Amino acid sequence: MDRWRWGRGLGVRPEEQGRFAYFFLVSVALSLGGTLGLVGSEALFLTHVGPTALPYTLVVASLSALAASLAYATVVGRVRNDQLLAGLLVMGGVMLFLILARARSGGDSGWVMLFCSFYVFQAVYINLHFWTFATDFFDTLASKRLFPLLAVGASLGGFLGGSAGAVLGSWVSAEALIVAWAGTLVGLGGVVFGTRHRLMHWRVLDSVEADESSAEGMRGALDFMASSRLARWL
Repeated sequence: MDRWRWGRGLGVRPEEQGRFAYFFLVSVALSLGGTLGLVGSEALFLTHVGPTALPYTLVVASLSALAASLAYATVVGRVRNDQLLAGLLVMGGVMLFLILARARSGGDSGWVMLFCSFYVFQAVYINLHFWTFATDFFDTLASKRLFPLLAVGASLGGFLGGSAGAVLGSWVSAEALIVAWAGTLVGLGGVVFGTRHRLMHWRVLDSVEADESSAEGMRGALDFMASSRLARWL
């Protein structure tokens, strides 16, 4: 059997298949862990805080995601994207453990922070940095062919995470789902860090090239917001 047959069927060229499989699995793992976190954080919020606070907390979560995205824009481009991803993953996992410990100690603030954490994760890790990271390893034409397939990986991870949450929900607590989410992030961060030398062989951008599309675009948006009448009014 031709070992490259599956890749040709998906439009993945033989020389791209190793890195495509790598990024596809990273996409699956990010989405799987995040879905476990979504299920766990929402269940814990509704249990400990209650549905009446949900509308206000969604506003806080959106503002948290906005602030995290702007903070991300000040860092991206200054650090190599694979190193930044590994650092974000490990730091995010550790922060989840700390937030869960705070929530267990009493008070609603910990559960609110845990709820908001998913929205920050979705904005920075999945919507922003994963794709910024991937563009270092696929040129423009390859990106047009392969990025829709990487998005399929995210959908697959969401399906697996949702299925796991549904099955495990009757066996483990919602807090265990948060622990699984945090563990997924730390473990994936270790994998990204451990494979950094292999990644350098796949890189298509110069190692000192900044990602202008994300860094400068986000900074331009921040400058525009700071100088707008609406921002001054707020």
